[in-house]
Amino acid sequence: MQVSSPQKVVLGKGLSAVSEASGDLPPLVDLTGQVRKTDPQSVGGGSSSDVWKGVAWETRRVAIKGLRDHKATPERIQRLVKEAELWRNLKHDNVLPCFGLARDQCPTIALVSPWMENQSSVNYIQKNPGCDRRRILRGTARGLEYLHRNSVVHGDLRGSNILIDGNGDAKICDFGLAAVGSDNIGSTSIAATAARWMAPEMMSGQVLPGAPSDVFSFGRTILEIMTGKKPFAEMRNAFQIVTDVCARKNPRQPMEPEVIARGLNDDVWKFCLRCWQFQPEARPGMQQVLQETESLLWAP
Repeated sequence: MQVSSPQKVVLGKGLSAVSEASGDLPPLVDLTGQVRKTDPQSVGGGSSSDVWKGVAWETRRVAIKGLRDHKATPERIQRLVKEAELWRNLKHDNVLPCFGLARDQCPTIALVSPWMENQSSVNYIQKNPGCDRRRILRGTARGLEYLHRNSVVHGDLRGSNILIDGNGDAKICDFGLAAVGSDNIGSTSIAATAARWMAPEMMSGQVLPGAPSDVFSFGRTILEIMTGKKPFAEMRNAFQIVTDVCARKNPRQPMEPEVIARGLNDDVWKFCLRCWQFQPEARPGMQQVLQETESLLWAP
């Protein structure tokens, strides 16, 4: 039986209402024809994708993330669909849900997810410097531990891949998608942009991301969230950062009183250093990372 466009909209509204009420999501769906951009100008993106603000089912605000045309090889599109199917099956308060795919909102294919008005933690902290940064990090640790418990590696954890909802809670996004826009997760282009958060074993481009590399990136993200600055903020040359990381050099410990007051004290710094151990097997597992994050970064 064929479903007409108006019927699709009604069905979509019903699915949206059910998902909001129950927290459950239906299987990955094709939202082509049910999603539209509310502004032709993209509001963000990365080296291989763009993000637009949009509406699904006429009322639900969504984010539409699409591969750029020059990045859209059949293999990359196939990977995007595979990652979307994986993403769709995950359900956690600190993991951004995925509504489905749309094929009519960009030259290739787009992922559709709930719109987060506060956008990324980077934007949120810039606009709200007095926000509860410990809460953001606790939520991020919970979401990342959930991903690892379900055998999902993020691969590109950093502040820009942590969205903030209306309650100030973290929603991890873009897990597993770092490789979609590149033929190699450790490629030169990715290393140049993500080196500040990247584990040393990832720098060669010969190693796929794993749970230990996520733990390393989480430690860097603690530094980023607490200071409001990227790791190695004083350095501009990404390739020098790669060299330093491979030489076992870490960012300097912030000693500014306001950063310490936010929670980045000596104990938390020692915890970060453990996450940044050069050998992956020397780093704590994510369950232990979560326990220590909850203990060290609980509300003051």
